[in-house]
Amino acid sequence: MFNMTYNDGFSMYMSPSFFVPCSAIVTIGAVGLAMIVKGCFDHLSQKEKENEVLKVQASNFEKKNKKIVKLKEDLQKLQGLIAKDAKSCPR
Repeated sequence: MFNMTYNDGFSMYMSPSFFVPCSAIVTIGAVGLAMIVKGCFDHLSQKEKENEVLKVQASNFEKKNKKIVKLKEDLQKLQGLIAKDAKSCPR
């Protein structure tokens, strides 16, 4: 049914009972490989989303940390002013 001829004149008959299972195995293998590759890309996509979430959380943490540092500086200034006032007040 499937007659394959090569350049050197060698001819080979490929039986459907051999060709069909081989093509099915190759197709199944290709589909399996495609599913594995797709799974890898899905996993990478999920990791990228998680990375973006972590970046946003880190940014929020940095903003809060800057506010805390500013509040500590303000507190130290106020404590310094209170100490000055306490020294300048007569008892």
